[in-house]
Amino acid sequence: MENQFGILDLLTLRGFDAHCKSKLVRHQDNDGRLINEGWFDRYQALQNKKNHVFRDCDFIVALIGDSGTRAKFHGVYRVLEERQATPEDIPADSPMAEF
Repeated sequence: MENQFGILDLLTLRGFDAHCKSKLVRHQDNDGRLINEGWFDRYQALQNKKNHVFRDCDFIVALIGDSGTRAKFHGVYRVLEERQATPEDIPADSPMAEF
C-alpha cells in the first residue's frame, strides 16, 4: 500500500492539532439548501439535539457529502456548548423543519 495523504494531514499543515478531541462529520445536502441558503451553521449546531454526537468534542471537521463516497471539506468548527434544542431554534422555512 502506498502512503496516503488524508484530510487530517492537510489540516495539520495548517496548524490543526490532529490529537485534540475532534470528530470528522459528513453531512448530506442533497438539494443544496443548507449551503446555498445559509442554513449550514444552524443545521450543524442542531445535530446534537438527539444523539449528542458532538459531546466531549473540542472541534468538528465538517464535510459535505458528494457523489458516492466522496465528500468536500467545508470547515473546522469549535464546539462551544451543548444544550437541548427548542422549537424556536428551527424556523418553519428552514430545511431542518422536516427533522
